[in-house]
Amino acid sequence: MRISRYRLALVLLASVLAACSTPSGQLPPPQRPVPRPSTPAPSRTVAHWQPLLVPGYTSYDIATSTLIQEGDSTAALMTDSSTTRVAVTLTLQPTAGGLAAVVTLDSATLQWGDSTAVLPANVQHSSNSVFLTNTGAQQAGQALAPVACDSAAPISVPVQQLVVALPDTVQVGSSWEDTTSMTTCRAALPISVAARHSYHVVRSDPSIAGTALVIQRSSELRYSAGDSSGGGYALLLTGTGHGSGTLLVDAEHGALIAATDTLTATFSVQTANAVSIFSQHATRDIRQRP
Repeated sequence: MRISRYRLALVLLASVLAACSTPSGQLPPPQRPVPRPSTPAPSRTVAHWQPLLVPGYTSYDIATSTLIQEGDSTAALMTDSSTTRVAVTLTLQPTAGGLAAVVTLDSATLQWGDSTAVLPANVQHSSNSVFLTNTGAQQAGQALAPVACDSAAPISVPVQQLVVALPDTVQVGSSWEDTTSMTTCRAALPISVAARHSYHVVRSDPSIAGTALVIQRSSELRYSAGDSSGGGYALLLTGTGHGSGTLLVDAEHGALIAATDTLTATFSVQTANAVSIFSQHATRDIRQRP
């Protein structure tokens, strides 16, 4: 079937498109103690936080499930599905003016159909490193390193997937926008993703670390992939997508605690012989690993 010619590239591509989208779905609320009926509730005050990232190591598990259809959603010709499970470690190290952030791939497993592939681990790639301010934004004047995809880095997780750029001060009801751009690798294919995100703090909840901010985020995405014949693929990909979801962020230190998200996208894949239209629906779950 025609979709098999693109299967590996699209299955690996799907995880990055989902990961660059915004989280959706609802995170399970933490349990709260039931107040005694005789105790009057304290008066509510508006709390403000100034979250700042701190140096250290944080490990994450990322699971992405994807459904890809050749043709649009009303006239699908072929359907393929995949599940990608990735374990990574985010390292933040102090530098002049902020933090150096690096993501290392600890393990990765890809399942599609009846096939399972274990991908190389302990890989640091040029797209995994970036200089950040202490609030999670990319430092001005710090351009991302050029990405050279090869078989030694079949899958990579950009820093932007695990770090949320926050305002200097946030409270319940705060809203803001930002834009991100990144290039990453899937199956030796360089993929560029540009996104505009909108955020809104819904509430604050108690967490193990202290207070967590529940943030809704929506995104509009544009993505493209050029020729990569050296990796076994000669294709041009363009498309657009949108996502929505929920983030759980440490109110004091700005670290991502958990996220769930969905993404719907449509993209065109052009090869030397044909042009095909694909639609995609993906869900992703990110959790800190103890």
